[in-house]
Amino acid sequence: MSLDTDRNSHGKSGDLGAVRNSPKGSLQPSGSSWSQTFSSLSIPEYRLLWFSVLFWVSGGHMQSVVRSYLAYELTGSAKILATITAAQVIPLLVLALFAGAIADRVDHRKLLQLGQFITALASLFIAISITTNTVTWYHLLFSGMIQGGAWAFMSPARQGLIKDIVGRERLPNAVALIGAGLSTVSLFAPALGGILYALLGPDVVSYLSTGIGFGSVLMLGLITKQDTVPRVSRVNFIGEIGFGLIYLKNDKLVLMVIGTVFAAMILIHPVLTLLPVLVKEVFGRGSEAYGAIISMLGMGSLVGSLAVAGLGRWRRGMLLIVGNVAAGAALVTVAFINYWYAAVAIMMIVGLSEAGRRSLSQTLIMERVDDEHQGRVISVYTMSFGLAPIGVIPAGFAVDLIGIGPTIAILGGIMFSVSVIVAILQKDLRELQ
Repeated sequence: MSLDTDRNSHGKSGDLGAVRNSPKGSLQPSGSSWSQTFSSLSIPEYRLLWFSVLFWVSGGHMQSVVRSYLAYELTGSAKILATITAAQVIPLLVLALFAGAIADRVDHRKLLQLGQFITALASLFIAISITTNTVTWYHLLFSGMIQGGAWAFMSPARQGLIKDIVGRERLPNAVALIGAGLSTVSLFAPALGGILYALLGPDVVSYLSTGIGFGSVLMLGLITKQDTVPRVSRVNFIGEIGFGLIYLKNDKLVLMVIGTVFAAMILIHPVLTLLPVLVKEVFGRGSEAYGAIISMLGMGSLVGSLAVAGLGRWRRGMLLIVGNVAAGAALVTVAFINYWYAAVAIMMIVGLSEAGRRSLSQTLIMERVDDEHQGRVISVYTMSFGLAPIGVIPAGFAVDLIGIGPTIAILGGIMFSVSVIVAILQKDLRELQ
């Protein structure tokens, strides 16, 4: 089958509602329906996956608090903090395409389990290093790289497993509910991590993160029934990657959706990475405050995810654009505010935008791309997280040169401008349902 035939099977660029591989009883209205907001949770296998992902992300958030705040405490350098964060995502650029091709070949559940197990081991390594008083920022760097490499394989595996379980028609709701769960976790886990860090120390937080990670692996093991699409074993592995890229090149709308995610990773995520600097240098607060501002991002993300789950297929392209515009404006505002509570409240807008971008972009991509190429296309989406160093490292140097406030203002201003230009020029994306 040719690429054009594959793409035409999904309809026109604005019609992403094609139904395929939907389990019986899983049909969901294509429009907005708040009564269907939690419908995917009625599927037992999906509930197991949902809880497993939430457990793993809970441990990941707490470990992220340890990695970020401990790195800054050990070194007092924004450059090193940015470098450690960059090291976590750089493996995505190297491994993502290979991971996507592997995900198109193997059992999604087993691949996801392996990735979660490896990340739990990385957290255990940090915990032992802290306990033995041997931890350095190099340990944090190494741990981040291991977790980033595992993440490259977990992302296409998780997205594929969601579709395996719920089918294509219920996919928007299922992805949004995963996002809502992640947002709920983001609301509580970082704050808990910050409090435990202050009260009991980073080693306790790391051991707790390890235990939660192993628990998520066990939950995945309970998933036994999947509507898995048969996969044909191929010989030319590199050729598969190339064919996946050609497939993606021929779908301009999917490329534009991925492009919006790329812009956010380069311009917004550096600010999130450097939040410890903002908390400590501008507001003079500690790890508890850092956990609180991350939790406020989670609050906005929760609201955004539930909205996407309830809205269904209502003007999703426009929502994606508006969210990016709002995030840029919010960051510019934060840069000029010295009042702590106002800054925390404004960060909720950034969290709402993050949730909308995550849920909408993943769903639009997975709906449009056929099952045979899904892993490889999702891997390109995953590579966007590997682009974060393009923004993070210069931002870290900029903070040391001009300060955290002006740096945030510049990044937010560029994001706002780029998003407005996209809104004006990309009619197909604006009209996407």
